[in-house]
Amino acid sequence: MKITIRDYQDSDYDICRSLWGELAQHHAKIYEDRSIAGDDPGRGFEPYMNNPQRYSTWVAEVDDKVVACAGLIVYGEEAEVEPVIVSSSYRNKGIGTELTRHAVEEAMRFGVRFLSVRPVV
Repeated sequence: MKITIRDYQDSDYDICRSLWGELAQHHAKIYEDRSIAGDDPGRGFEPYMNNPQRYSTWVAEVDDKVVACAGLIVYGEEAEVEPVIVSSSYRNKGIGTELTRHAVEEAMRFGVRFLSVRPVV
């Protein structure tokens, strides 16, 4: 399986918003709190994309299909890999690891000194 990591493009909006919704529904289930997903599970994607600290967002493709996304939020010398979302049918295949590795490399290139990654399984 070939994984391609590339910069997010405006044409990725619908699939990434859908991935965000999938993550919200997963969180609602594991935390037993339906309000996390609500009526529009993807609604948190817009505030994330409009976050002024968002440095970049990347997508992972398998067979020319976007199956995951990840981003980097930068606060001066500190940054956080947020989010890392892999479609449920593509989990446990190394895609999240590749996205995280890419985000770490970009953070280092950007000059980040402290980086956090808080995955949710």
